[in-house]
Amino acid sequence: MPEACDDDNAVAGDGCTSCTVDPGYTCYFNRPSFCYDTAFVPVFTGNGDALVAALGTAAPGEVFVLKAGSYKPSGGASITIDQDVVMVPETAGAVTRLQGSADGGAILVVGLGTNVLFAGITFKAEADSDQAVDVDAATATFIGCEFQGRGSQGQGLRAHNDARVTVRESLVHSSAAGGIELDTPYFTLVNDMLYGNGTGGGGGSEFGGIWVNATPDAASVIAHVSISGCSGKDGQSGGIRCDGDMDITSSIVVYSAPMAASPACSFTESLIDGAPELASATNLHLLGSSPAIDQALSSVELIDFDGQARIGPRDIGADEL
Repeated sequence: MPEACDDDNAVAGDGCTSCTVDPGYTCYFNRPSFCYDTAFVPVFTGNGDALVAALGTAAPGEVFVLKAGSYKPSGGASITIDQDVVMVPETAGAVTRLQGSADGGAILVVGLGTNVLFAGITFKAEADSDQAVDVDAATATFIGCEFQGRGSQGQGLRAHNDARVTVRESLVHSSAAGGIELDTPYFTLVNDMLYGNGTGGGGGSEFGGIWVNATPDAASVIAHVSISGCSGKDGQSGGIRCDGDMDITSSIVVYSAPMAASPACSFTESLIDGAPELASATNLHLLGSSPAIDQALSSVELIDFDGQARIGPRDIGADEL
């Protein structure tokens, strides 16, 4: 029987006990789970402007449970967070979207010194040159999220100024200026899918799927990512661009131009420029005939993109068949 939650059982009755959700609690994702007491956390039902106002007066550690729908501030404003908060949807799997048209800016700006957690949230830019998310000198964790930038400068996610970012089990797609730019040494990317990023404008984008635009810290990780159909401009990687030495493990990088990866990227137990047998150009799950199956022999990752368990020899990429 699959676990309903898992928080390492540090404290009984904290929302997840013996891998079972406690009565009156809701838990999101696994290993570790985030749980909250539904009696004390109201569901936020306002619009985008109300959300901006509420974030502006948030208490440290405040939890925002968003009702399904779109939250778009008026007047092209960004949603700026300068306090430690958690944001999750009321219903797991329901589309809960932060969107906007802050031309030349970002839809979500995570500011200096904050520590935030997002689970199951979609970030979608609408105006040209918009990033979906900008993390500036903050700590941010995104689990089960979706990112879509827009226009020639619109990246899915940019982290910079020594930001510390974790992106897990998330989807980054259709961002013309590239998927994820890591202008920071500190990052963890695991079980992510990226497609259709970096088509660019004019001379093309500086990268396609992922850009490691700093010398990575020894603890930084890129593992079990699947990248397909991403494009960089001439001489720049369409799949993964590394400006400092970076070893990527258990990953798939295919159908990306002008090349899958730049020379500073190295790969362990990965499938690069092969025929991975994926479901489609926009569905990077494995087919039963994929050569990626059971080939991540040294991986100890416990779950995949969909949260299902990885058992035995792991599959390369974000999906475990």
